[in-house]
Amino acid sequence: MLFDRKGQWDEAPIWNPHQVYDVTGASDTVLATLALGFMAGATLPEAAELANHAAGVVVSKRGTATCSPNDLLESLRRNRSGRAHR
Repeated sequence: MLFDRKGQWDEAPIWNPHQVYDVTGASDTVLATLALGFMAGATLPEAAELANHAAGVVVSKRGTATCSPNDLLESLRRNRSGRAHR
């Protein structure tokens, strides 16, 4: 969820919710991708969506995993249809 200074909130979409194998390190992935996206010029909602894509990638792998740039691009391509879960 994203909260602004006025108390307004929005839910960031969840990607790959049915393929969760291991959540180890998922929060690290979210924070790193969120910061990277935001610092690269994405809006906070855009960066949050990227971060959730990255998290969807790592939780679908067994054990501590990473999300490569190619993994992230593939998740974005695969989910272009907007089939996110809220």
